[in-house]
Amino acid sequence: MNRNDPFYTQKYIFGNLFYLSNKLQTIMDQKLKAFDITTKQWFLLASIEKLGGLPATIDEISETMGCSHQNVKKLALKLEQKGFVQIVKDQKDKRVSRILVLEKVNLLRQNLNESAGQLFNTLFRELDKDQLISLFEQINRISAALEGITPDLFADREE
Repeated sequence: MNRNDPFYTQKYIFGNLFYLSNKLQTIMDQKLKAFDITTKQWFLLASIEKLGGLPATIDEISETMGCSHQNVKKLALKLEQKGFVQIVKDQKDKRVSRILVLEKVNLLRQNLNESAGQLFNTLFRELDKDQLISLFEQINRISAALEGITPDLFADREE
């Protein structure tokens, strides 16, 4: 590994993001199995909470999650079948669907709070407060940079 080569370092970080995502999803799926939801379904619920917990629209949730309207709808339908949410039509615009969080989500949140604390403490134990804040800032910068990247960035271009 040559840390002095920026391209190598960028490739390493890029690949490691996928590794971390897969590893975290595996850990979360195992933990969430007891509650009959997947990590992606949990992420949808967490995204609604991030949006303020109000009945968010599918489009708002898809933007927060960084995935398609269709994927959010599919996840929401599964969560509705399991009694975590209810999909309702918007009062003003019947074309818009909103996701209403049900009481079962509060029970899930209560059950997961202690486990989440343990996970976070273990995951970030090697970072002091300043390093944690720096990591937070760097991840936000990468997230902002992703906003400007579209699939056509990789399109073959004739010169």
